[in-house]
Parts: sequence; structure tokens; C-alpha cells
Amino acid sequence: MGELRFAPEQRQVIEARNCTTLVSAAAGSGKTAVLVQRIIEKLTAKEAPQDINRLLVVTYTNAAAAEMRERIGKRLNECLATEAYADNIHLQKQVLLLRNASIMTIHGFCLSLLREFFYELDLDPGFRIAEEAELTLLRADVMEELLEDRYEKGEELFLRLTECIGSGKTDEGLVKHIENFYKFAQSAPFPESWLKNATEALERQKTASTLSEEEPCVRLLTERIKDILEDCERVCRSAVEICESPGGPIPYLEALDADGELLATLCAKETYRELSDAFTDISFQALSRKKWETTEEKKEQVKGLRKVYKDMLGKLKKDYFFAKPEQMAEDMATMAPLLQVLVELCAEYGERYARKKAERGLVDFNDLEHLAVRLLVEETK
Repeated sequence: MGELRFAPEQRQVIEARNCTTLVSAAAGSGKTAVLVQRIIEKLTAKEAPQDINRLLVVTYTNAAAAEMRERIGKRLNECLATEAYADNIHLQKQVLLLRNASIMTIHGFCLSLLREFFYELDLDPGFRIAEEAELTLLRADVMEELLEDRYEKGEELFLRLTECIGSGKTDEGLVKHIENFYKFAQSAPFPESWLKNATEALERQKTASTLSEEEPCVRLLTERIKDILEDCERVCRSAVEICESPGGPIPYLEALDADGELLATLCAKETYRELSDAFTDISFQALSRKKWETTEEKKEQVKGLRKVYKDMLGKLKKDYFFAKPEQMAEDMATMAPLLQVLVELCAEYGERYARKKAERGLVDFNDLEHLAVRLLVEETK
């Protein structure tokens, strides 16, 4: 086999086995070469060498998939050209298997599953991926029919919703909200279940006197806030490091140390209510004006970093702590019935859209992903 040189970090990626590995590397750093070598070493292992058709290699584009297949084929041929592998039946077999190996985009993989197991999903075997222009017209027709039916029924909550988020004499605002909500729901592996859970959460919110820490949305919000606070801490530490470096603006450390204590206190909070109370009295002391032998560049770097985390904290307060939890719960209880109507509209829109596609034997890219998930994963209730 031709000898290739890899950095220690690259060799670590190539040789990692029996674990989940996440690798982040810049463009042009040799990610493809490392992945190809990793695959080749799996195929040429002395003990239990694998077959290429038992591997799934997912790329971003079809062009990248074609390049990956070509590189693997080239490396296999290089191996077979050496004396050590010249008569290796297993590697000769890999060259033949490579043509049909699963080296493709994620949508290509999903499509291959649906073509093979369409009968498990009651899917028309002659289905095709619709063009975007075709889907745009289809979605517009579905939305028009949905809203016409709802207006004919004249339900009070629906009419109130149109008044709240409508735009003048048109339904543009309502349509945009339904479409955006539908797209967001599609990001879940089981969109129907996600919408059902949203409806149940809104039902609970109707009678809630405060925000419950047990609600999934509150837990997720708290986790997100704490993640951002940890980012603020890291930025603050970077500013401190500049101050402590040779020629750094040492007098700024007094304010930065106070900021660090504030951020550590915020990060230690465990619940949304604790964070809400802590954000009530956030304040920052001014940077020292004491003269010090330093450069303007380092002073501006520290000021810039401090502005970054102060702005992050300000945005957190504006977005998530603009009112007390009790007031938020009261507002949410008021809006919950209208939001439930929006969820219902989104769910009905999805059902009608799915029926229209099924009647025409069409699927879109979201369908490829969700149908593949249904094949591979059993939904837990």
C-alpha cells in the first residue's frame, strides 16, 4: 500500500474505533483524505476486514460523493498494485462492490431506502421528487382551500387569530405564520407528535399561574440561557488574559473580575425563576481610567470583548426576562387558545398538503427524511 503521511490528530481520527467521533476541521485541511484512509484501513484490516457495501458514507453534494468514490477506488487499486495485496481476494471484491456502495448525499440515502422498502410505508412505487415550482403552487392551493373552509365555519377563535396576526385586508400575515410554524415542525423527526405535544402544553398553560420548570419548553429555554452565559464567561476570560499578558491594561482587571463574579453567579443558577431574579439587578462598574503603560490596541481589544458579553447579557434580559414569570404565565394563558388554533391550522395544513402529494405520487425533501426515519426508528410514546 502506498505510504501516506498524516498528522497525529489525523491519524487519531483514522484509527478511532468502537466509538462516536466528531471531527471539526477547516476547509482544505485534508478531511476527505482522512476519511478515505479511514475507510481503506477498515477494508484492509488484518482481522475482520469490512466490505465497502456495509458502510454508509454521507456527503453534502453529489459531486463530493463522486469524488469520494473515485478516491476510494484509486486507493484500492494502489493497494492491489503492491506485492502485499496483489492476490488479496477480499480487496478485489471491494473494487467490484464499490460501484454500488452507499456513498451519497443524505437525501440520496433516504431515497434509496424508500425505493427499496416503499411497501412498508404504503408508498406508491412510482413516486417522484417534485420540482420546487410544482410544490409552491400546490402549497398555495392547499393554503387557500384551508383558509376558505375556516372562514366558512366562522369560528370565533379563528377570527380572533386573523385579527391578531392578519395584515390589513389580506391573510398574508396569517399565511406566513402557518407556513413558518409548519417548516419549524418539519425539523422534528415526528412532526405530528411534536404538534400534538405543543397542543397539550398550551392546554396546560391555560390554567398555569406561573411558568413551570417542568415544562419542556422552559427546561430548553433555561439550558439555552445557561449555554449563552457560559459563552459570556469564556469571552470574559479572554479579556482577562489580554489584561494579564505582557503590556496588558492591568487596571481593567478590577472591573473584569467583578464581571467574572457576576457571570459565575448567573451560571450557578439552576432554574428559570432563579435566573429571572438574578437578571433584575445586573450592573457593571466602569473600566478604570488609571494610567498604565500599555498599547491602545490591547485596550481596544479588552473593551471590544467586554462589549460583546455585555451586549449578550443585554439581549438575554430583553428577550427572556422582560417580565416576571407570573406576568409571563398570565400573558401565555391569554394567548394559549389562539396559539392552539394556529397549531391546529398548521396540523391541518400538513395533512392536506400530504394528501395532495400522495394523490399525485409526489414527495418533497422533507418527506424523504421523515419517511426514512419511519423505516428506521420506532417512535416512542
